[in-house]
Amino acid sequence: MPKIPIYQSGAEVVAHFLVDASDVAAVKGYKWRFKGGGSEAIITGSRPLLYLRQLLCPAEGLRVIHRNDDPLDWRRENLEWVSNAEMVARIRSGAPVQIPADVTRWLLASPKNVEKVRKLAQKNA
Repeated sequence: MPKIPIYQSGAEVVAHFLVDASDVAAVKGYKWRFKGGGSEAIITGSRPLLYLRQLLCPAEGLRVIHRNDDPLDWRRENLEWVSNAEMVARIRSGAPVQIPADVTRWLLASPKNVEKVRKLAQKNA
């Protein structure tokens, strides 16, 4: 199972995300980092920002739900694509969903949270 590194503070690899072999060519040539302390992976230095979900999403405007609640697992079998309205409805209903990155910015807001990401990565190892 291909693992793609995610960097923080330049050259330090803090985690890896998983992708299907069929998606490696689309994501491997970039240097990925977490956006603003959130759980969204973006290409380092890209303007405008290019998100991992944009490269893998089958249609514009969809949100992603990670079926196993692991934001580092981007294998197609683990992804469910929903509209923004459906995502909001699921959150309001209390259905189990991985909350979008714009709600979970705390994930890497401090060095102690980097350890949480490393533990998630070890679980995938």
